[in-house]
Amino acid sequence: MPISITNRVPAPQPKRLAYLDIAKGLAIVSIVLVHFSTGFIPPKVNVFIGSYMISMFYVVSGWIDAMRPRQLPFREFLRKRWHQLGVPYIAWTAIILAFDMVLWACGYYDTYFIAREIYKSVVLRGIGTLWFLPALFGAELLWWWVRNKRPQLRCAIVAVAIALFMWSYGIMLGPRDTLASSITEAPFRVVLNIAGAWLGVAAGFCFRRYFLMFIQERHRLSVFIIGLLIASVGWYCAMWHPVPELWSFGAPLFAPIGLILIIMPIDNSPLLHWFRYWGRNSMALMVTHFSIMMVLCDIAVRIVCGQPMDGGWIALSLFVVTMALEYFIAEWLSRHYPKIVGVIRSRHDN
Repeated sequence: MPISITNRVPAPQPKRLAYLDIAKGLAIVSIVLVHFSTGFIPPKVNVFIGSYMISMFYVVSGWIDAMRPRQLPFREFLRKRWHQLGVPYIAWTAIILAFDMVLWACGYYDTYFIAREIYKSVVLRGIGTLWFLPALFGAELLWWWVRNKRPQLRCAIVAVAIALFMWSYGIMLGPRDTLASSITEAPFRVVLNIAGAWLGVAAGFCFRRYFLMFIQERHRLSVFIIGLLIASVGWYCAMWHPVPELWSFGAPLFAPIGLILIIMPIDNSPLLHWFRYWGRNSMALMVTHFSIMMVLCDIAVRIVCGQPMDGGWIALSLFVVTMALEYFIAEWLSRHYPKIVGVIRSRHDN
């Protein structure tokens, strides 16, 4: 039964589950690795990682929503996600723009780059990895609306609308090789990101709510094998180049679900504690590694080597160094500035 938005009784919150934290940790570390990875990851592996690393967060969001006995009241949902996604977007947009302005004054960036970053921030296209936050926020708002009343009908309407929008996206906007076309495309890109995120949220919810019951009672080995099979389907979709839609839609949905099932029976393994830590601190790593840490790495390489960072073993070494430094950054942020990394001290949610 849908819950009225006037219901003032807080909905029960699902407890943190280790396997979901590990899955998010795997995803965020994969994102950082791919950003550094030019030249040292085999192309097929790189393609597969790219197919799940973002959508994992969407699937986990829907998965968590399916664990709630009832839907969150709208005000509670909006307050919670505003603090977890909206506040970090605003805060880190300001921080990164200030950082960019310093580099602009030093001649590292030009005026066009700064103007582009400001425009992307205003239209919610986002600087660097910050685009992810409005995408997930918008998708979850849309998913709340779908679930609130007549969910089957609303789900069908949204799914058809998304399919039509994605089909017409490239045709409507045409080639984006000029400044004018890039300016026009940015707001539509935000809608495209929200649409893709909504599909991931819906897939995570439906699998957790309607399919997991058929396998969660089985032996751990069975869950692992089923997860391996589903992840293999995701791999196949990512590799099947004659049908690019499989990479766009199949792999981003099958691969995260398969990986979550693979992790479920082994989530108490000490070998996965590192990923679990980064799952719990994924926001700190997401917002700092690309537009700040990678830029500082590039500046250091330019000074030492006299050329831009272009991948290879230098980039792999810098990835290792960056991940070590990011631990101290994440700890410092969570202790002193938890609000800008989406931490709500009174909550214990994923």
